[in-house]
Amino acid sequence: MKNNHSYINTSKIDWLNKIPNHWKEVRLGSVFNERKEKVSDKDFSPLSVTKNGVVPQLDNAAKSNDGDNRKLVLSGDFAINSRSDRKGSSGLSIYDGSVSLINIVLKPIDIVPIFSQYLLKSYFFKEEYYRYGRGIVEDLWTTRYSEMKNMIIPIPPKPEQIAIANFLDYKTEKIDRFIKNKRQLLLHKIERRKSITTQIINSNTVKYLRLSVITNLIERPINRKDNSSFIPIGLYNRGRGIFHKPKTLGKDLGDSTFFKINKGDVILSGQFAWEGSVALAKQSDEGCIASHRYPILECNQKFILPEFLFSLFLMGIFF
Repeated sequence: MKNNHSYINTSKIDWLNKIPNHWKEVRLGSVFNERKEKVSDKDFSPLSVTKNGVVPQLDNAAKSNDGDNRKLVLSGDFAINSRSDRKGSSGLSIYDGSVSLINIVLKPIDIVPIFSQYLLKSYFFKEEYYRYGRGIVEDLWTTRYSEMKNMIIPIPPKPEQIAIANFLDYKTEKIDRFIKNKRQLLLHKIERRKSITTQIINSNTVKYLRLSVITNLIERPINRKDNSSFIPIGLYNRGRGIFHKPKTLGKDLGDSTFFKINKGDVILSGQFAWEGSVALAKQSDEGCIASHRYPILECNQKFILPEFLFSLFLMGIFF
Protein backbone atom coordinates (compact mmCIF):
# COMPACT_ATOMS: atom_id res chain seq x y z
CA MET A 1 0.00 0.00 0.00
CA LYS A 2 1.62 3.25 -1.15
CA ASN A 3 1.94 5.88 1.55
CA ASN A 4 2.15 9.55 0.60
CA HIS A 5 0.66 11.01 3.77
CA SER A 6 2.25 13.53 6.08
CA TYR A 7 2.05 12.77 9.79
CA ILE A 8 1.35 14.60 13.01
CA ASN A 9 2.31 13.59 16.51
CA THR A 10 -0.61 12.70 18.72
CA SER A 11 -0.92 12.76 22.48
CA LYS A 12 -4.49 11.49 22.64
CA ILE A 13 -3.70 7.89 21.67
CA ASP A 14 -0.98 6.41 23.87
CA TRP A 15 -0.44 3.37 21.66
CA LEU A 16 0.08 5.37 18.44
CA ASN A 17 3.04 7.73 18.15
CA LYS A 18 1.73 9.42 15.03
CA ILE A 19 -1.06 9.17 12.48
CA PRO A 20 -1.77 10.75 9.06
CA ASN A 21 -2.82 14.34 9.59
CA HIS A 22 -6.16 13.88 7.82
CA TRP A 23 -7.28 11.08 10.19
CA LYS A 24 -9.53 11.85 13.14
CA GLU A 25 -9.08 10.84 16.75
CA VAL A 26 -12.47 10.14 18.29
CA ARG A 27 -14.03 8.42 21.25
CA LEU A 28 -15.11 4.87 20.49
CA GLY A 29 -18.64 5.68 21.65
CA SER A 30 -19.03 8.21 18.83
CA VAL A 31 -18.72 5.59 16.08
CA PHE A 32 -20.47 2.66 17.81
CA ASN A 33 -23.72 2.22 19.71
CA GLU A 34 -24.01 -0.43 22.38
CA ARG A 35 -26.64 -3.05 21.58
CA LYS A 36 -28.24 -4.06 24.89
CA GLU A 37 -31.43 -5.84 23.81
CA LYS A 38 -32.08 -8.99 25.86
CA VAL A 39 -33.26 -12.08 23.99
CA SER A 40 -33.67 -15.83 24.42
CA ASP A 41 -31.49 -18.48 22.81
CA LYS A 42 -34.76 -20.17 21.83
CA ASP A 43 -35.44 -17.30 19.43
CA PHE A 44 -31.86 -16.38 18.52
CA SER A 45 -29.30 -19.14 18.05
CA PRO A 46 -26.55 -19.15 20.69
CA LEU A 47 -23.19 -17.81 19.51
CA SER A 48 -19.78 -17.94 21.18
CA VAL A 49 -17.30 -15.05 21.19
CA THR A 50 -13.86 -16.62 20.76
CA LYS A 51 -10.34 -15.57 19.79
CA ASN A 52 -11.27 -16.75 16.30
CA GLY A 53 -14.30 -14.48 16.21
CA VAL A 54 -18.04 -14.93 16.68
CA VAL A 55 -19.04 -18.50 15.87
CA PRO A 56 -22.06 -20.79 16.42
CA GLN A 57 -21.96 -22.31 19.88
CA LEU A 58 -20.87 -25.95 19.92
CA ASP A 59 -23.48 -28.48 21.01
CA ASN A 60 -21.20 -29.73 23.78
CA ALA A 61 -20.32 -26.23 25.06
CA ALA A 62 -21.12 -25.46 28.68
CA LYS A 63 -24.50 -23.74 28.81
CA SER A 64 -26.06 -21.69 31.58
CA ASN A 65 -29.61 -22.19 32.79
CA ASP A 66 -30.33 -18.59 31.87
CA GLY A 67 -30.96 -19.05 28.15
CA ASP A 68 -33.70 -16.42 28.24
CA ASN A 69 -31.27 -13.74 29.41
CA ARG A 70 -28.79 -13.17 26.59
CA LYS A 71 -27.73 -10.27 24.37
CA LEU A 72 -28.88 -9.86 20.79
CA VAL A 73 -26.20 -9.87 18.08
CA LEU A 74 -26.97 -9.03 14.46
CA SER A 75 -24.82 -9.59 11.40
CA GLY A 76 -22.35 -6.71 11.17
CA ASP A 77 -22.16 -6.16 14.95
CA PHE A 78 -18.83 -6.37 16.75
CA ALA A 79 -18.86 -8.46 19.95
CA ILE A 80 -16.09 -8.50 22.55
CA ASN A 81 -15.73 -10.40 25.82
CA SER A 82 -15.44 -8.00 28.74
CA ARG A 83 -13.31 -10.31 30.93
CA SER A 84 -9.50 -10.15 31.00
CA ASP A 85 -9.17 -13.94 31.11
CA ARG A 86 -10.71 -13.97 27.62
CA LYS A 87 -8.44 -11.25 26.21
CA GLY A 88 -8.67 -11.20 22.41
CA SER A 89 -12.04 -12.97 22.31
CA SER A 90 -13.87 -10.72 19.88
CA GLY A 91 -14.94 -10.32 16.29
CA LEU A 92 -17.36 -9.07 13.68
CA SER A 93 -20.41 -11.31 13.53
CA ILE A 94 -21.73 -12.67 10.24
CA TYR A 95 -24.65 -14.24 12.12
CA ASP A 96 -27.84 -13.10 13.80
CA GLY A 97 -27.97 -14.71 17.21
CA SER A 98 -27.41 -14.29 20.94
CA VAL A 99 -24.37 -14.16 23.20
CA SER A 100 -23.69 -14.34 26.91
CA LEU A 101 -24.23 -11.18 28.95
CA ILE A 102 -20.49 -11.10 29.71
CA ASN A 103 -19.96 -9.80 26.16
CA ILE A 104 -20.25 -6.22 24.92
CA VAL A 105 -22.10 -5.90 21.59
CA LEU A 106 -21.28 -2.89 19.41
CA LYS A 107 -23.30 -1.68 16.44
CA PRO A 108 -21.10 0.29 13.98
CA ILE A 109 -22.77 3.63 13.16
CA ASP A 110 -19.97 5.75 11.72
CA ILE A 111 -17.18 3.29 10.95
CA VAL A 112 -16.78 0.67 8.21
CA PRO A 113 -17.51 -2.67 9.93
CA ILE A 114 -14.66 -4.67 8.36
CA PHE A 115 -12.19 -1.89 9.25
CA SER A 116 -13.46 -1.97 12.84
CA GLN A 117 -12.70 -5.71 12.89
CA TYR A 118 -9.02 -5.10 12.16
CA LEU A 119 -8.77 -2.08 14.46
CA LEU A 120 -10.45 -3.64 17.50
CA LYS A 121 -8.63 -6.96 17.14
CA SER A 122 -5.20 -5.33 16.85
CA TYR A 123 -2.69 -6.13 19.60
CA PHE A 124 -2.39 -2.56 20.87
CA PHE A 125 -6.15 -2.04 21.05
CA LYS A 126 -6.52 -5.24 23.08
CA GLU A 127 -3.89 -4.03 25.54
CA GLU A 128 -5.53 -0.61 25.79
CA TYR A 129 -8.93 -2.26 26.28
CA TYR A 130 -7.49 -4.21 29.20
CA ARG A 131 -5.95 -1.03 30.65
CA TYR A 132 -9.38 0.63 30.73
CA GLY A 133 -10.81 -2.19 32.85
CA ARG A 134 -10.91 -2.70 36.58
CA GLY A 135 -11.28 -5.47 39.13
CA ILE A 136 -10.23 -6.80 42.52
CA VAL A 137 -7.93 -9.48 41.07
CA GLU A 138 -6.60 -10.10 37.58
CA ASP A 139 -8.89 -13.07 36.87
CA LEU A 140 -11.94 -10.89 37.58
CA TRP A 141 -10.67 -7.86 35.66
CA THR A 142 -13.49 -6.49 33.51
CA THR A 143 -13.85 -3.66 30.99
CA ARG A 144 -17.39 -2.28 30.88
CA TYR A 145 -18.91 -0.35 28.00
CA SER A 146 -19.11 2.75 30.20
CA GLU A 147 -15.30 2.67 30.25
CA MET A 148 -14.75 1.32 26.76
CA LYS A 149 -16.75 4.06 25.04
CA ASN A 150 -14.22 6.66 26.23
CA MET A 151 -11.27 4.99 24.51
CA ILE A 152 -9.71 7.19 21.80
CA ILE A 153 -9.32 5.46 18.42
CA PRO A 154 -7.96 6.58 15.03
CA ILE A 155 -10.52 6.97 12.24
CA PRO A 156 -9.46 7.46 8.59
CA PRO A 157 -11.95 8.68 5.95
CA LYS A 158 -14.33 5.87 4.98
CA PRO A 159 -12.83 5.26 1.49
CA GLU A 160 -9.48 4.79 3.21
CA GLN A 161 -11.00 2.48 5.82
CA ILE A 162 -12.26 0.28 2.97
CA ALA A 163 -8.87 0.39 1.23
CA ILE A 164 -7.05 -0.57 4.45
CA ALA A 165 -9.47 -3.43 5.14
CA ASN A 166 -9.17 -4.73 1.55
CA PHE A 167 -5.38 -4.60 1.75
CA LEU A 168 -5.37 -6.49 5.07
CA ASP A 169 -7.86 -9.04 3.67
CA TYR A 170 -5.47 -9.66 0.76
CA LYS A 171 -2.42 -10.00 3.02
CA THR A 172 -4.27 -12.19 5.53
CA GLU A 173 -5.45 -14.51 2.78
CA LYS A 174 -1.86 -14.90 1.53
CA ILE A 175 -0.66 -15.66 5.06
CA ASP A 176 -3.48 -18.18 5.59
CA ARG A 177 -2.56 -19.97 2.34
CA PHE A 178 1.09 -20.05 3.37
CA ILE A 179 0.21 -21.51 6.78
CA LYS A 180 -2.05 -24.13 5.18
CA ASN A 181 0.70 -25.21 2.77
CA LYS A 182 3.28 -25.35 5.57
CA ARG A 183 0.97 -27.50 7.68
CA GLN A 184 0.42 -29.90 4.79
CA LEU A 185 4.18 -30.11 4.23
CA LEU A 186 4.77 -30.70 7.94
CA LEU A 187 2.16 -33.48 8.07
CA HIS A 188 3.78 -35.08 5.01
CA LYS A 189 7.17 -35.01 6.76
CA ILE A 190 5.65 -36.52 9.91
CA GLU A 191 4.12 -39.39 7.91
CA ARG A 192 7.44 -39.97 6.15
CA ARG A 193 9.22 -40.00 9.50
CA LYS A 194 6.74 -42.58 10.80
CA SER A 195 7.28 -44.75 7.73
CA ILE A 196 11.07 -44.72 8.13
CA THR A 197 10.77 -45.38 11.87
CA THR A 198 8.51 -48.38 11.20
CA GLN A 199 11.13 -49.84 8.86
CA ILE A 200 13.83 -49.39 11.51
CA ILE A 201 11.94 -50.96 14.41
CA ASN A 202 10.98 -53.95 12.24
CA SER A 203 14.60 -54.68 11.35
CA ASN A 204 16.56 -57.55 12.90
CA THR A 205 19.22 -55.28 14.43
CA VAL A 206 16.91 -53.50 16.87
CA LYS A 207 17.40 -53.96 20.61
CA TYR A 208 14.54 -53.54 23.09
CA LEU A 209 15.41 -51.67 26.29
CA ARG A 210 13.36 -50.08 29.04
CA LEU A 211 12.64 -46.39 28.66
CA SER A 212 14.13 -45.83 32.14
CA VAL A 213 17.45 -47.24 30.89
CA ILE A 214 17.77 -45.06 27.80
CA THR A 215 16.37 -41.79 29.23
CA ASN A 216 16.31 -39.72 32.39
CA LEU A 217 13.29 -37.78 33.58
CA ILE A 218 14.74 -34.30 33.95
CA GLU A 219 13.79 -31.62 36.46
CA ARG A 220 15.90 -28.48 36.12
CA PRO A 221 14.43 -26.02 38.65
CA ILE A 222 14.30 -22.37 37.64
CA ASN A 223 15.43 -19.45 39.80
CA ARG A 224 11.96 -18.00 40.10
CA LYS A 225 12.19 -14.31 40.93
CA ASP A 226 9.12 -12.10 40.90
CA ASN A 227 10.46 -9.59 38.38
CA SER A 228 12.43 -11.98 36.17
CA SER A 229 10.98 -12.80 32.74
CA PHE A 230 10.37 -16.36 31.56
CA ILE A 231 9.05 -17.89 28.34
CA PRO A 232 6.68 -20.81 29.05
CA ILE A 233 6.03 -23.32 26.27
CA GLY A 234 3.13 -25.40 25.05
CA LEU A 235 2.91 -28.29 22.58
CA TYR A 236 0.95 -28.61 19.38
CA ASN A 237 -0.64 -31.99 18.70
CA ARG A 238 0.37 -34.44 15.93
CA GLY A 239 4.06 -33.77 16.44
CA ARG A 240 3.87 -30.22 15.12
CA GLY A 241 6.31 -28.88 17.67
CA ILE A 242 6.65 -26.38 20.48
CA PHE A 243 5.06 -22.95 20.67
CA HIS A 244 6.27 -20.13 22.89
CA LYS A 245 3.83 -18.33 25.14
CA PRO A 246 4.26 -14.59 25.89
CA LYS A 247 7.04 -13.58 28.25
CA THR A 248 5.78 -13.84 31.81
CA LEU A 249 7.11 -12.44 35.06
CA GLY A 250 7.93 -14.95 37.78
CA LYS A 251 5.22 -13.53 40.03
CA ASP A 252 2.62 -14.21 37.31
CA LEU A 253 3.49 -17.86 36.61
CA GLY A 254 0.80 -19.19 38.93
CA ASP A 255 0.96 -22.27 41.13
CA SER A 256 2.65 -24.64 38.66
CA THR A 257 6.23 -25.85 39.09
CA PHE A 258 8.46 -25.03 36.11
CA PHE A 259 11.62 -26.58 34.72
CA LYS A 260 14.21 -25.32 32.26
CA ILE A 261 14.41 -26.76 28.72
CA ASN A 262 17.61 -27.61 26.86
CA LYS A 263 18.15 -28.33 23.18
CA GLY A 264 17.66 -32.05 22.49
CA ASP A 265 15.10 -32.62 25.25
CA VAL A 266 12.10 -34.74 24.30
CA ILE A 267 9.01 -33.13 25.82
CA LEU A 268 5.61 -34.77 26.30
CA SER A 269 2.22 -33.41 27.20
CA GLY A 270 1.12 -35.33 30.27
CA GLN A 271 -2.49 -34.94 29.18
CA PHE A 272 -2.40 -35.08 25.39
CA ALA A 273 0.64 -37.22 24.48
CA TRP A 274 -1.78 -39.85 23.16
CA GLU A 275 -2.71 -37.51 20.32
CA GLY A 276 0.87 -36.73 19.36
CA SER A 277 1.59 -33.80 21.67
CA VAL A 278 5.29 -34.62 21.69
CA ALA A 279 8.19 -32.40 20.66
CA LEU A 280 11.95 -32.29 20.26
CA ALA A 281 13.45 -29.10 21.71
CA LYS A 282 15.49 -27.02 19.26
CA GLN A 283 18.11 -24.34 19.82
CA SER A 284 15.35 -21.70 19.74
CA ASP A 285 13.68 -23.45 22.71
CA GLU A 286 16.83 -23.44 24.86
CA GLY A 287 16.18 -21.64 28.15
CA CYS A 288 12.39 -21.69 27.87
CA ILE A 289 10.42 -23.29 30.69
CA ALA A 290 7.88 -26.10 30.87
CA SER A 291 5.41 -26.71 33.68
CA HIS A 292 5.32 -29.96 35.62
CA ARG A 293 2.51 -31.05 33.28
CA TYR A 294 5.12 -31.55 30.54
CA PRO A 295 7.55 -34.38 31.41
CA ILE A 296 11.05 -33.71 30.01
CA LEU A 297 13.20 -36.65 28.90
CA GLU A 298 16.96 -36.48 28.33
CA CYS A 299 18.32 -39.29 26.16
CA ASN A 300 21.32 -41.42 27.04
CA GLN A 301 22.93 -41.11 23.63
CA LYS A 302 24.96 -44.29 24.11
CA PHE A 303 21.65 -46.04 23.46
CA ILE A 304 19.33 -43.69 21.59
CA LEU A 305 19.31 -40.34 19.81
CA PRO A 306 16.66 -37.76 20.75
CA GLU A 307 15.48 -37.60 17.14
CA PHE A 308 14.75 -41.33 17.12
CA LEU A 309 12.97 -41.30 20.49
CA PHE A 310 10.82 -38.42 19.24
CA SER A 311 9.92 -40.53 16.19
CA LEU A 312 9.04 -43.50 18.40
CA PHE A 313 6.67 -41.39 20.47
CA LEU A 314 5.00 -40.13 17.31
CA MET A 315 4.30 -43.75 16.37
CA GLY A 316 2.07 -44.00 19.45
CA ILE A 317 3.61 -47.28 20.56
CA PHE A 318 3.97 -46.06 24.18
CA PHE A 319 0.34 -44.98 24.58
